[in-house]
Amino acid sequence: MVTAILVLLSPWWWPGECAIHWHWHVAVAAAPGAIILRRWWLAALISAVIIVAIPGLLPEATQRAPITNSGLRVTSANPGWFNHQTAATADLLLAQEADVLGVVELTIELQRELQDAYPYRVTETVGRLAFGIGLFSRYPIRDAVCLEVDWSVLINAVIDTPDGPLRVLVLHPAPPVGSSGFANRNAVLKQASQIASFATEPVLLMGDLNCSPASPAWRRLLRDAALHPSQSIARSWPAPIAATGIAIDHILTSEGLALSAITPLRLPGSDHMAISALVAPTASP
Repeated sequence: MVTAILVLLSPWWWPGECAIHWHWHVAVAAAPGAIILRRWWLAALISAVIIVAIPGLLPEATQRAPITNSGLRVTSANPGWFNHQTAATADLLLAQEADVLGVVELTIELQRELQDAYPYRVTETVGRLAFGIGLFSRYPIRDAVCLEVDWSVLINAVIDTPDGPLRVLVLHPAPPVGSSGFANRNAVLKQASQIASFATEPVLLMGDLNCSPASPAWRRLLRDAALHPSQSIARSWPAPIAATGIAIDHILTSEGLALSAITPLRLPGSDHMAISALVAPTASP
């Protein structure tokens, strides 16, 4: 009952936002007990919660055909600023041979391990701790800006790919825990939405968004930024139980781009799964 009430308050109150990411877990766990105790009204309420949760657990429908074996390889990772397995993390990320790599919670040590493989990069790490951030590319980067939103940083840049210019956003808002974290997460997503909606190039957005598909903030981001997820969304956190966890790390694209299925990658020492996908222009009709 408490979870159901919190879910209804999720657009406006941070406890509701936290609850909505996990409400189907709570409902599934509680359902057998309600049936065994013959609390039919409670079982009915739990069933309603699960039914309401289903749309938020699925990717948004898209009319764009997915791609499977061509395009830019894109990887998004949150290795964890506390992670001391720097060399192993770098080796795994470099093994993906990503054309475009976005890293949040980027440390100076990991930046040094990655930078030789990427001639073009934008990073913000000094003094950032959990909010270090970086964009690494095999293709030229221009018009790059690191925008500060409170203590978070959003990278906004254009990459000149073989298929033309691509607007790339890398972001890592705060977790929506506490009123300040809730406000920061929403402010960063709003800033990203505004940039994407005014972009004249196709848009690629990636990062640890601290937002799952169950959240009203997720639906608002997709609507306001005119972005689309893959037809498959990978549960990325917490990594040790990712199969039953939630998807808060994302790769999103605008119209004009096709996005393959998301592939999760286990990062050594991190509480997040990295994610990887292929991105390519949609074929002209």
